[in-house]
Amino acid sequence: MPADDTFSAEEWAVLCPVFLESAHGHLTAMHRDLDALANDPADRAALKTLHRAVHSLKGASLQLGLLSIGQTAALLEKVVLQVGEGAPGATQDWLGLAGRAIAALEKSLREIESDEPGEPDGRLLIELDAWLAQAEGQRSGRAKKAG
Repeated sequence: MPADDTFSAEEWAVLCPVFLESAHGHLTAMHRDLDALANDPADRAALKTLHRAVHSLKGASLQLGLLSIGQTAALLEKVVLQVGEGAPGATQDWLGLAGRAIAALEKSLREIESDEPGEPDGRLLIELDAWLAQAEGQRSGRAKKAG
């Protein structure tokens, strides 16, 4: 149940199974798309559907007050968007980070299923933030050189 008691126990008993079923579907799609991108980093369709799955999971989890999932998914979504925009360094290095983020999302789902929601992986959030900052810094550097 969300930490902020947004929902009554009865409401949560109805909402949680629906969320979990949807979340597992999104995670399955994320794995499929990440595998496709590992085989072909230029696969725009896989990148687009990866973004859609991450975005959907982020939105659903934040609406339910599940911050451990929402925070991780929000940062992963930003990484995927940066890669889609051709972020410098957006090569194979981001795939491992995305895979670890997906594993963290799966862990958070297992915690919810066992009715023991935990905290987001702070170290992973820092790494995702650092990747984004590096990509933005490289983008700014390229823009200054071009201008």
